[in-house]
Amino acid sequence: MWRVCASAAAEVVVPGRRSARILLVVDGAVQVSTDSGTLSLERGKAALLGASEDPAVLTGQGITFVSASGLR
Repeated sequence: MWRVCASAAAEVVVPGRRSARILLVVDGAVQVSTDSGTLSLERGKAALLGASEDPAVLTGQGITFVSASGLR
């Protein structure tokens, strides 16, 4: 599990590449972008990223916890 802090200053690559991941926003609001599109999430919202959705990047201003199915 990772704690990821997104800021307006830069994109943050979502950790756990090549694994399915669950993102949970605990503060603020972020946008998750993959080749499939962009999803906006605010505090209390979660998203599931499939293992094939790489790379995934976070933008916005918030704190997100990311859980992956295993290290690869």
